[in-house]
Amino acid sequence: MTNFCFVSVNGIDLSRFAKWIFEETANDINTLVELGFIRNENKILYINEVMRDMVIEEFKPSVSACENLIKSLRLECLTYGLDKFYYNEMFDFIENMINKIFVDNTELFLNFIGEAFSYADKYNDLPVMKKVITEYSYYIKNNLTDNVSFKGLYYMFKAVYLITKYENNFNTALKFIEKGINVIEENLNSETKHLLGNLYSMYGNFKLQDNPKTNKLIIIEYYQKAYKLYEECGTLYSYDGYCLARRIATVYASMKRYNEAIDILETFAKYFKPDTIPNSREKFNFLLKEGRMNTITEYTELICDIYTIKKFIGRNAEYEKQIMSKIENISDNNKISQVIYN
Repeated sequence: MTNFCFVSVNGIDLSRFAKWIFEETANDINTLVELGFIRNENKILYINEVMRDMVIEEFKPSVSACENLIKSLRLECLTYGLDKFYYNEMFDFIENMINKIFVDNTELFLNFIGEAFSYADKYNDLPVMKKVITEYSYYIKNNLTDNVSFKGLYYMFKAVYLITKYENNFNTALKFIEKGINVIEENLNSETKHLLGNLYSMYGNFKLQDNPKTNKLIIIEYYQKAYKLYEECGTLYSYDGYCLARRIATVYASMKRYNEAIDILETFAKYFKPDTIPNSREKFNFLLKEGRMNTITEYTELICDIYTIKKFIGRNAEYEKQIMSKIENISDNNKISQVIYN
């Protein structure tokens, strides 16, 4: 019953909620419906506001008590390579959890809402992003956590929020990223390497967007630092690594270093090729963990980038052309194309 305290006034899909709380059947949920604690209207579940307040007051739903629910939602947020049609429903639920849950496990709570921030950023959900930043600020400034990763994430989140809300406020955003880099560099270990890689990658990206005339070698230097860190912690072929590879290729293309751009794109395309995934359960699990389940999208974008560069420099691109002819809805928002044709 405590899990229902976070259902919004818009309700929640019955089967989705059952999956989130690890209910193989809906028997327990149907029992609550029969007792009148919740309503089931066309397989959408609702909870009475008075009942919600009574449950919160009586049972004080905590992070530990709702651990299964948090794990499910965290996994949903981890797969940020996937588009979910129910993301608004999910964000309503997460926002209610941030507002109402009793935090008796700070580490689990901050990890969970940190993943929620990344997914909220995908859909520009500013209210959820702001709530996450507020929570991080509270726990850090009141010394309620000594996990240095949370401090690095806090600065990164503030930078991302600024860019999402104000679009061109790169100068201030870069200062936050610099603070995050300084914090993590002083406390670098196996658990913080990937985060530092993310900060380097983001810093190079923001710096280039802030001033497109910036020396490209400086940008490449930051990207190479990120690339090396991803390699060291075994997360190079994650969604973050994929984004970094396309950023590196874009800069190389702008420098007319086309072969180097093609090389890195082909390296990642080989790994992301969708038909290689069912042959390896280990790889499948890794892709799921790293938020890269929608590999067709990533593979398509990589092939499009390779095709664009090869076509521009007059190299044979028949293989890429054949693949593209089989894939519908190829994105026209191709950064490589914008760079080499402008």
